Amino acid sequence: MLYLDGISLSFLRKDIEERLCKRKIHRIFQNTDTSLSLQFGKQLLVLSCNPQLPICYVTEEKETVLEESVSSFLNSLRKHLMNSLLYQVEQIAWDRILVFRFSKLTELGEYKQYFLIFELMGRNSNLFLCDQDYKILDVLKRFSLDELPNRNVFPGAKYEALPSLKIAPDEITANTEKPYFQTVEGVGKLLSEVLEKPEDLQILLQRTPQIHLYRKKGKIVLLNFLGLTPKDYDELLSFSDLQEAILFYFQEENIFGTLVKLRKQLETQVLKRKKKVEQILKKIEMDEIQHANFEIWKEKGNILASSLFQIKKGQESCEVFDFYHDEMTLISLDPRKTPQENLEHYYKKYNKAKMTLVYARKRKEEMQKELSYVDSVLSFLHSANDIEVLKGIEEECIQAGYIKPKVKKGSRKKKKVEKKYAVIEYPNYSLFYGRNHTENDFLSFQLAEKEEYWFHAKNIPGSHVILRSFVPVEEEMIQRACQVAALHSKAEFGDKVLVDYTQKKYLKKPKDSKPGFVTYTHEKGIWVVKEAL
Repeated sequence: MLYLDGISLSFLRKDIEERLCKRKIHRIFQNTDTSLSLQFGKQLLVLSCNPQLPICYVTEEKETVLEESVSSFLNSLRKHLMNSLLYQVEQIAWDRILVFRFSKLTELGEYKQYFLIFELMGRNSNLFLCDQDYKILDVLKRFSLDELPNRNVFPGAKYEALPSLKIAPDEITANTEKPYFQTVEGVGKLLSEVLEKPEDLQILLQRTPQIHLYRKKGKIVLLNFLGLTPKDYDELLSFSDLQEAILFYFQEENIFGTLVKLRKQLETQVLKRKKKVEQILKKIEMDEIQHANFEIWKEKGNILASSLFQIKKGQESCEVFDFYHDEMTLISLDPRKTPQENLEHYYKKYNKAKMTLVYARKRKEEMQKELSYVDSVLSFLHSANDIEVLKGIEEECIQAGYIKPKVKKGSRKKKKVEKKYAVIEYPNYSLFYGRNHTENDFLSFQLAEKEEYWFHAKNIPGSHVILRSFVPVEEEMIQRACQVAALHSKAEFGDKVLVDYTQKKYLKKPKDSKPGFVTYTHEKGIWVVKEAL
């Protein structure tokens, strides 16, 4: 957890101002829908409205942009702030609101001022671009009146900060009510718990930041700038540089990592599809139960046909002999229909139930295959440790219809995508394995030669492995290939995994099948334990 209350933010504000004040913006770009970067020479000011952790920080490492996000807010920033000078960073009344003040020389030789206001308010975090009269020119996240009924934060309105009834930290006295986070501006819950008397807060405001990061069993428990100590920890790291501590925290927690972001986006969409498939399967099972005894309608129709001459229009039922069970039975009729129409009604019900059951079983088989495919996509997602691999999975999800394709403006020439895969080199042989279904298909049907061996964990989602040997194939090579196939499968570490292997010439790709799906014959199997190589 990164603890960031109003007082902590005051230290962050001062640090950013010392680093970037009197410097010009050279570039502005958007990382995600909720994150922007302002480039000052080699340094970047990142402003993130991520609901998980809204924050601003300075870095020299440009984040990999997943896609070209161009919003109206980004265009407004480029129009008004490009080549402008940052001359002040102000905090509004110890609240979690920062005002970045910029000055820009116009073409007419006049200086204009613009304010970029950053509200760090959890899921309501936002960025406002205002003129020198605090008129809102544009806003990053636009909320409806239902979401923010008490504020007018639309372009054209005057920006007004949220009112507060709390007192300033320098006004705290012995009579101030506790807990302090409810009565004193800038004090959060964690700081409030350790403040015993007003003098403690005054000492805290006057000293330099005490930047400490605490771990428990390798996991971060707390990072703060106020010298606060958690109840339970087994490791302490101290930092002299505030930005260094923040970047270390992000790297350890992978909160804003591009890899983590893309994986989370893809996982959300794939899990959404998985849930839908499971709901379809549940409905199919209900249909199967409902129509399991569809033969009964045919039996009733046959019984009715044998006694049709006895029935007259207007009857609500008739008692006839059931030659299937050698007894008399009562069959209900529609008095508005003729005997022949009643007979056809039962045969229609039989045919409808039969066809429903046939379609349900066919659909069930399709959905079970798709569920298996979705599970394998999730398996590849969890094991992916490279951004290019995730982009391959993203493209696969787009083709499968799980994700909407990205629409790019303008006509651009399509870049030739180089087929990638993973390879492990050994003396005299190499092992190739796929990290997503597209790579699996490429390895199995384009890269592999007819006589080369193909490996895959039996009935478990995982990588296709190709053994390419420059000498006659030995048992040790086959064993190692099986271990690689088990390692890159969905099986748990320590599990015994049956790995099938056969020559490439015995592989087949069924028509209209999902990526990565193959059938094979002439296979052999070897049991191996999934473990690190």
